[in-house]
Amino acid sequence: MRKPSFPILLTLFGSLALVLAGLMIANPLDGEPRSELLQFFGRFHPTVLHLPIAFILLLAILETRTFFKPSSSLKPAIPLILTLSIGSVLLAVLTGFLLAYAGGSNEELVIEHMRMSIFLAIGALAMGSLKLFWDQRFAKTAYRLLLLVNLGLLASSSHDGGSLTHGRDYLTKYMPNVIRPIFGLSVEAKSTANSVDDLVVFKDLIHPIIEQNCLTCHNPDKQKGELSLETYAGHLEGGDMGPSVVPNDADNSELVFRITLPEDDEEFMPTDGKPPLTTEEVAFISWWIENGASDTATVASFETIPAAIEQYIVGVFDMMLTPEEIEAQEAKRIELYAKLNKLNDELGILITPIETDASKFRIDTFSAQKSFDRKMLKRLAPFADTIIEADFSSTQLSDASISMISQFKNLRTLNLSKTQIEGSTLANLAKVESLESLNLYGSQVKSRQIEQLAKLTQLKRLYLFQTELYSKVTIERLRAALPDCEIDLNDNAI
Repeated sequence: MRKPSFPILLTLFGSLALVLAGLMIANPLDGEPRSELLQFFGRFHPTVLHLPIAFILLLAILETRTFFKPSSSLKPAIPLILTLSIGSVLLAVLTGFLLAYAGGSNEELVIEHMRMSIFLAIGALAMGSLKLFWDQRFAKTAYRLLLLVNLGLLASSSHDGGSLTHGRDYLTKYMPNVIRPIFGLSVEAKSTANSVDDLVVFKDLIHPIIEQNCLTCHNPDKQKGELSLETYAGHLEGGDMGPSVVPNDADNSELVFRITLPEDDEEFMPTDGKPPLTTEEVAFISWWIENGASDTATVASFETIPAAIEQYIVGVFDMMLTPEEIEAQEAKRIELYAKLNKLNDELGILITPIETDASKFRIDTFSAQKSFDRKMLKRLAPFADTIIEADFSSTQLSDASISMISQFKNLRTLNLSKTQIEGSTLANLAKVESLESLNLYGSQVKSRQIEQLAKLTQLKRLYLFQTELYSKVTIERLRAALPDCEIDLNDNAI
C-alpha cells in the first residue's frame, strides 16, 4: 500500500511540524510588524496556498475512485499525492504564519484562518500515519472519515483566507437572491434609484469605491491601523491616525491624505501594489467631504455640482443599469417628453428640462399668467415628482392651490410672487422637504400668517419684499424661527 520512502517522508514532515509548532508557540501574533526579510518569505503564501487545495481535492477524487474500483490503475498515485498534500499544507502554514507575524497581523479572522489551517495540517499528518497501518480495518475507516473532516477544514480555511483578501462577502456578494436564503443570507435589495438625482451619494457612490479598494484591509475582521471603513460611522471614528473623514474639511481627512500621496510613498493607500483610485474617484471623494460628507444626501439635494463631478456620477449610474433598463428608461423618457410638450401646447406654459435630456423639469408660466389657475395646476399633478423649479408668479393661484403644490415632493424653488396667496395654507409646504427657496414678493400674504411661514424650517431663502410681512419686527421673528434661512437681502429697504 505504500512506497518504502513514505514512512521516511512522513517522519520528516512530522519533525518539521513539531519545529513549526514550536516556532509559532514561541512567537505568537502580537500585532507588531517584523523584518522585511520575513515579510519577503511570507508573501509567497498566496502562491503556495493553492497547492494543498489542489492536492487534497485530487486525493479525495483518487480515494473515491479506488473505493468503488479497488483495481483502478490510479491507486499507485495515492501515496505520492498524499505526500504532496502533507508537504504543501505545512509549507502553506509556514508561509502564512510568516506573512501574519512579519506583517503585524493579529485580527480575529487571521487567527481563525491560522487555527483552521493548523487543524488541517494535523489532519493531513494523521492521514499519513493511518496509511502506515493500512492493513488494519480501523485504519481504513478512520482514514476515510478523516479525509471528509479535512475537506471540511480545507473549505473553512479557504473561505477565511478569501475573506481576509477580499472581504467576508466576496463569494456571496453577487449570489442570486433566489438561493441566498438557502445559505442563511439576507436578500440583497437593488438600488431603488430611478434616476441620477435619486442616488444616495454615500451608499450608492462613495461606499462602492471604498468597498472595492479599502475594505480588504479595513473591515471588522481585519482593521489595519485600527480602522474599519465598512460603515459610515467607521469613517468618522477613524483609526490610529485620526478620523478617516472630517465633514467639510478634505485637507484634514485621513482618507484624502492617503489616497493623494505619491504611489511610492509608504503611507499611500491602497497598499500592496493594488491599483490606485482613479483621478475621478479621488476628486469625487474630496468633493463629497468638502460638501458635508453626508450619509443620507441624494444627488438632487446638492444645489450645484461641478461639471466633472456630475459627469462622473452619470457614468457610475449608467454602469448600474442593464442594457434592458437603459432601453426602458429611454423609452420612458421619450414618452414623458411627448406628454409634457403636449401640455406646453395646451396650457400655453413652458416646461423645460433642467439639463439636456434630464428627467427633472422647470415650469415657467409667464406666457399664461392671466389664465393659469388651480384647474391648470391640477393638469400638472401627474408629473409632480419631476418638477424641481416652478415659477407661478403673477398667476391666478390662491391659498386653495397650496395643498396641490405640496404634492410636488421634489420641488426646490417656488415662485409665488405677485399672486393672490394670503398665506393661510402655507404650512402645507412643510411636506416638501426639498423646498429651499420660496418667493412671496408682492403677494397678498398677511402679517397674521407668520406662524404658517415659521413652520417651513427646510427653507434656505425666503423673499417677502412688498408684503405685509416685510418689517423689521416680523423678519426678526421669522429669522428666530428659521435660523438657517436667508430672509431677503435688501435690509436697507425696511
